[in-house]
Order: sequence, then structure tokens, then C-alpha cells
Amino acid sequence: MGDKNETWIPSYDNCDKVSDRCPVEYTIYQDYLSEPASGFFAIAFALLFLAQIFQGFRAKTWSYMIWLGIGTVFEVAGHVGRFGLGRNPWQQNVFIVQYLVLLLAPTLVAAAISVTFKHLVVWYGAKWSLLKPRLYPLVFVGTDFISIFIQIIGGGLTALQSTGKGSKTTQKLGEALVIGGVAFQVANMLCCGGLMLLYTRRRKQAIKQRDPLMGNATEIYTTGMPTRGGVPVAREEATLNEAKRVKWFVYALGIAYTCIIIRCVYRIAETLPNIGVDVLRNETLFIIFDATMLLISIGAVTILHPCFFFPYLGLRKNQKNQSKVYEGYRMESSSALVGPQQHPQQQQGHSSMSQTSLDLVPPSENVSDDAVQLQNLDQHFESRTTDAEFSLPPVDGGRKAYLFLAACWVVEAVTFGFGFSFGVFQEYYSHHEPFAGSNSIAAIGTTTTGMLYLGAPFVVIICRFYPRQARWFTYAGLFVTSLAMVMSSFCTTVPQLIATQGVLFGIGGCFAYCPCTLYIDEWFIRRKGFAYGIVWSAAGAGGAVLPLILETLLKNYGFQTTVRICAGILFGTAAPIAYFIKPRLPLSATIHRKPLNMRFVTSRVFLLHQLVNVVEATGYFLPSIYLPTYARTTFDTSTILSALTVILVNIATTIGLMVMGSLSDKLAVTTCMLISAVGVGISVLLVWGLTASLPVLYVFCVMYGLFAGSWASI
Repeated sequence: MGDKNETWIPSYDNCDKVSDRCPVEYTIYQDYLSEPASGFFAIAFALLFLAQIFQGFRAKTWSYMIWLGIGTVFEVAGHVGRFGLGRNPWQQNVFIVQYLVLLLAPTLVAAAISVTFKHLVVWYGAKWSLLKPRLYPLVFVGTDFISIFIQIIGGGLTALQSTGKGSKTTQKLGEALVIGGVAFQVANMLCCGGLMLLYTRRRKQAIKQRDPLMGNATEIYTTGMPTRGGVPVAREEATLNEAKRVKWFVYALGIAYTCIIIRCVYRIAETLPNIGVDVLRNETLFIIFDATMLLISIGAVTILHPCFFFPYLGLRKNQKNQSKVYEGYRMESSSALVGPQQHPQQQQGHSSMSQTSLDLVPPSENVSDDAVQLQNLDQHFESRTTDAEFSLPPVDGGRKAYLFLAACWVVEAVTFGFGFSFGVFQEYYSHHEPFAGSNSIAAIGTTTTGMLYLGAPFVVIICRFYPRQARWFTYAGLFVTSLAMVMSSFCTTVPQLIATQGVLFGIGGCFAYCPCTLYIDEWFIRRKGFAYGIVWSAAGAGGAVLPLILETLLKNYGFQTTVRICAGILFGTAAPIAYFIKPRLPLSATIHRKPLNMRFVTSRVFLLHQLVNVVEATGYFLPSIYLPTYARTTFDTSTILSALTVILVNIATTIGLMVMGSLSDKLAVTTCMLISAVGVGISVLLVWGLTASLPVLYVFCVMYGLFAGSWASI
């Protein structure tokens, strides 16, 4: 017994709380983290998040609100995790989660800041910018996602190595990826900042040299917005005080940018071989160079929100009826665009605005090129809109459209998320009675996903025949899926699990999400691919988060309690927000009891695309189902390391669906299909085919999720 005690080495495999045999000195941080500090930062970031939600809905800055909000939520989650580690330092999963979310949060904040650059360019004049205003968020947010991918893989490997689960190779690869990802983020921020500095220099030079692009003082083109009483969309239209206020926003961006770069330098030092461990364990350095820097950065761009400095981002209630919103830019409606300086003949011309969107008038104001283009587009759609349609909610944007999209995202996350997380259940069933040893366990997961996909056409037909009842199908489906999870807790054989967790759950899932796909066509037209990509990405997001929850629940509470808790999570999270899943068009105008026209089934184009779709779908689900088992049997990994394969696939799928959905609005379908197919082929034949270690398998998981997972949004 004495010899056994002498060889006892405390680790995360044999310790779950601090005791005499598991002293705190053997944990990663070798000490208790400060609960007051963690609690303070968690509360501070939570309050900033609430302010961001209020300001985002008020100003309709959706992209800015989403990226900044997710980054702030990551900060809240990270500091809540550190608060938990302050009470029990032996929580391995908590350490991994808080490490990853705190690593990724600044990248998302930087993406939000990149979104605001288009507003600055539009405000000061797009003519001096090397990029079009709309390209700033597309280019730099897109490159931020590359940084996120690199940091996810590197951070995961580094966190696992810190817990004693990895090898020296894993440690070196993780450190290299984290350094590379953070360095890429810094380079991306410096590039974006350099473009803005170049833009500022070109504008100042043009002003000094009286560049002809500044416009003629006696005769300029304008959208007809009144000089006073209107909403300025450019620097030339603003008063002196309004123009000065925008500079405060520029200062806020500079402070936020600087703080994020300082934090990135700290994170790079944290992964250096010689000093990394000491930096990681020094909580004072973390509070100063990570938590405080992010609090200053997020606080600056939240307190000094764009809506306070760009008047067109928010109007008072008495102005809403005379305004339209397009891509975050608020424009006055044509009825309010006649300026007081215009002549009667010009006012008559405004009554027939369908002829032209520009009037040659001599006011002393000017607008940016983007504002003119937005006004032209606004009037183009206004000329095609009847009075009856004008009372409907707007398409491709607006509060109701985005609430609908958010509700669809949540329903998709819980229905498909559980289906895509079955690999965790399969791993548990394979090693625990009474299901261990059965050869039919894999059929449970394939039945679930098969029912979700194969049952969709039939449920859509039912929705078409019963449109008034279709809105409530989501609630019925959520109830059935929750009931299926509860019933599966009483199962003792694999066939019973196939019937409940497979067939019944799949049927309920079909009824839950099919109304979402049916109504997307009404809410989104020009951005339909983007909308579908967002909704489909929920399955990957749910599949990334749920395995962590399932793994913890199965380990601590067993199978029966876990599936009952899952039933509560499923219905409790989706049912409240499902209220917003409703049609945009009035039911009286959408009820059509015409016979189904199935002649398209015999067309060559449909048959060819369907054949390709079937071939792709045949092998799509196999890796996500068998990857945990493959990692465990091939590399003798722990449960958390094997579950990480599914998490990486689903995270990559989330990003791939959103990116491919946006691309499908701009590129041909065949081009998008080719991108996905070639990427999948390379990942399977080269990366997985040559896999010789666990880190390489993780790289395959990311590539496979990115390219194969994006297929659904094409």
C-alpha cells in the first residue's frame, strides 16, 4: 500500500477536486484563481452585452451587434469558467472551454470593428478609399474567420497538452498554431488599419489640393435631402458639431484596436516555449494584459456606439414612417426627400420619382456615392411595390426578419444538433450496459439523420395543404422530439432506441424545422442563400456545443438522466422563441390548393443535380458518426479527445455553411458545388488518408466540416 501511495501522481484522470491526495499545486494554474476578479469581469462584460443588444436593435446594426455580442458572450463565459476554477481548479473541461473562448473573443471583437470601417468611409466619402465600403467587412471579417480556425485548433491542442493528455508533438503543433493564428490576426488588423490610414492621408491631400472629387460649390448632384431637418449620411451634410462627434468614435476605434493588439502580444508570449508556462500561471499578467485590455476595447466600442455618431443609423419614432433601412444605412423616403430649396418644377419632378433618382439642384450639400446608389436601389424597389405590399414587413432585413432567422437558428440547432452529436451517444452505448456489444448501435444515428432528411419533403407537402396549421407544426415537433428523448430513457435494447431516439425523434424534428424552410422564401429573396446558410449553420453550432454537454452529463449522471435533461434543454430553449417562426405574407393570400406539379422531376437538370446530391449525401454522415470511435481505437485517446473530433467538424460546418450560403447568392450553383467537392476530396484522400497522428486528424476534421458541411447551403 505504501508503494502505491509513493507512485501516486495527481492528474486530471484521477482527481476531480482539491484534497490531500490532489493538491492544488498539481493543477494547471497551480493555485486558486481570484473569484472576485473573475466575477467582476463576468458582470462587467454581461452588462456591456445587454447594452449592445439594446443599441443594436435601436440602430439596426445587425452585423456589428452579432460579432461584438458573440465576442462579449465569450468573455462572459470565459470569466465564469475562471470563477469556477477559483472554486475547484481540478475541472478539466472548464479549463479547456474558458481557455478557448477567451482566446477567440478578441478576434470576434476585431471583426465587429472591421464592420464599422464601412460607415467611416461612407461618412467621409468613398471616393478616396481603395476598397468599396461594403468590402471592408467582407474582406476583413472573412480573414478573421481564418484566424479563428487556426486558433481553435491550436488552442485546443495547447489546452489538452496543459492537462497532460498530449505529447510533445501535440504541444509544439498547438503552440505553433496559436502563435500563427494570433500573428495572422495582428497582421490582418494592421493591414485593415493601414488601409484606413492610407484613406485618411488621401482624403487630407485631396482637401489641401482642392481635388475636383470634392465637388463644385455651385452645382452638384444630390439625392434631394433637405439641408436642415434631414438625416445626414455624409460628412458634407452634417453640422460642425455632428462632424466633431464622429471623431470621438474614431478615437474609440483607435483605443479598441490598440488594446486588442496589446492583448495579442500577451497571448503570443503565453505560448513561447521558455516563458509560456510562467506567463500562463501569472494571474496578474492575465488581468492586466487580457481581461483589462478587452474590457477597455469592448467598453469603448459599446459606450461610444456608432448609433451615437452616425445619425442615419437611428431615427426617432416620429421619423420612422418616412424612412427606409437598407444594409444598416437609413435613408429618407421619397416623400420626404424634397428640399426646401427646390423649385416647384423640381418638386413636380419628385412626384414621379420613377424617372430618375438624381436631381441637378444648387444646394450647398453633397452626399457620398454609396448614398446615391442606395437611394437608387430604394426607389427601384419602391416603384415595384404596391400599396398592399408596402404594409408588409420588409424582406431581406428588418427586426422581424432577423427575429424569424434567429428562431429558425435555435430550432435547427437543437433538432439537428442532437442528431449530429450522436457520435458521443454511440461511444457511450458501445462501452456501457445494456447496449455494449450490439452491432446495431450505429443504426440509431443514421436513422435519426435519415428521418430528418427523408421526411422533410412529406412534411413540406403537409404544410402546403394545411398552411393555417403549419405555423404550429414547430411546437408539435418540439414536443415529439422531447417525448422521444424521455421515452428513450426507459429503453433497454438497441431496437427500442432505434424506434425512439431514431424514428420518433426524426419525425418530430421534421415537423419542428420544416416550417422554417418553408417561410424563408417569404422573408428573404435577394439574400436567400445567406439566410439558408445561417439557418443550416445552426446544426454545426449545436453539434459543436452539445457534445461537450452530453459528454459531461453522461460521465456524471449516466444515460437515463442525461436524455431526460436533454429533453428539457430541447423544448425549453426552442419553444419560447418559436413564436417568431411565422409566414410573412397573409395566409389569405398564400392559400393555394392546386394539385402538385411534379413534372420537374423528369427534367435532365433536376435529375443530374439530384444524382450528384445523392452521391454526396451517401458518404457525408459517415465521418461524423465514426470519428470518435476511430480516434479512440487508432490513437488510444481519452473520451474528451475523441469527442473533440465531432466538435471540430461541427464548428467548421457552421462557418462553411454561412460562407457558402453567401457565395451562392453571387456565384453559379455548379461553381459552389465544385468548390465543395474538390475541398472534400483533398481532405479525405490526402489529409485523412495520410493521417499518422491525432493533430493531423484534427486538421482533417476542420477541412471536412468546412467543405463537406457547406454543401447543404448550396
